[in-house]
Amino acid sequence: MQIVATDAAGNRSKLTFVLHGATAEEAAAWPSTPEPGQLFRYNEANLLVQDGVRFSLPAAALYDDERIRYAVLPKPKDALAPLHRIQDANTPLQVSGEIDVAVQDNVDDKLNSKLLIVRIVKGKPVAEGGTYANGVVTAKVRNFGDFTVMVDTLPPTLYNVDLKTNMTGRKGFKLKIGDGLSGIASWEVKLDGKWIMMEYAPGASTLEHTFDKYSSAPGKHQLEASAVDERGNKSTFSFEFTR
Repeated sequence: MQIVATDAAGNRSKLTFVLHGATAEEAAAWPSTPEPGQLFRYNEANLLVQDGVRFSLPAAALYDDERIRYAVLPKPKDALAPLHRIQDANTPLQVSGEIDVAVQDNVDDKLNSKLLIVRIVKGKPVAEGGTYANGVVTAKVRNFGDFTVMVDTLPPTLYNVDLKTNMTGRKGFKLKIGDGLSGIASWEVKLDGKWIMMEYAPGASTLEHTFDKYSSAPGKHQLEASAVDERGNKSTFSFEFTR
């Protein structure tokens, strides 16, 4: 082996040495520490089962063989199950896997449809969705990470940004829309009982309408808007204006 180091002025230092390899018998006698985690083969279907959680991947979901580490952590605030840490987000997946998380706390049957799996990212929940059956929530996930179960009973936010009672001469208007957990599933805006086009700007979380031949008639108008999140929670908004 030879290592040469050169500085900016062209001065050089050289280190030369010889490596003597061990024989197979010598290498076999060296102490070794087993690698942590369960071995997942990239070309096979894989399954991790622990108390309260089940995580499965189809063949070819991984880019290479991986040692999948697991840990259970205390429940985060508002969670209904412990935090199940499965590997980390730095290990990529080519396709989705499936995760089952058992609900630890007692939940009213009326709230079963509001349960969902979340992934905790930088201390905040990111909705993964899912369906509930027999005490377990099941969801498709495209990432490793920290998973638990939460319940979403809060309706989406839906409110006025720049609507005025007198909209004469104005080109359009905006509504603010958003949801704190499961995410928006659908929205609908009607003017005088008829559907109107709204442009969604995800970065600003707004719905915007530009008055056109269908919505710019003079006189009084009644606006009705609604938004539904992924767990079925609904918000409504109404406003009367004149053009």
